[in-house]
Amino acid sequence: MRSSRLLVLVVVMMGLTFLTQGCMTVVRGTTQEIKITSKPSGATVEILGPKPPSEVVEISGGVSYIKSKVEWKAIGTTPIEIKLRRNQSYTVRCTKDGYKPAEDEINRRLSGVFYPMFLVPNLILGGLIDLSSGAAYYLDKGTEEKPLHFVLRKSN
Repeated sequence: MRSSRLLVLVVVMMGLTFLTQGCMTVVRGTTQEIKITSKPSGATVEILGPKPPSEVVEISGGVSYIKSKVEWKAIGTTPIEIKLRRNQSYTVRCTKDGYKPAEDEINRRLSGVFYPMFLVPNLILGGLIDLSSGAAYYLDKGTEEKPLHFVLRKSN
């Protein structure tokens, strides 16, 4: 009787362990919403990256995609809101007639929440899933805490 309860407990614990694999993928998702603004507004924004984003949320102006063999780029007008994949970094260019162009990077960073996964042997598989899906990362700019705002200077 006692051994059958232990067996049931072990089976339940193993099942729960497998259900939590890749939990950051489920909880956080593989994309992050980025907001890009400029002063003056209405500037053209180019977002360059190796893989296209999963979804675009249009705020003003249209967003179009140009894909080459090496990379893609999204072109829109500020202010712009776009969901980008967490597992890659991006280059953002901002231009407007009569102003000097500006450029910045949106870099992927490994989330601090990810590190404890490797302390528990049963969560290593989940950590690998989160790494491959991109959920273990966050993008360092374009968020509420760290906005991506370009201040364009007039050209001479």
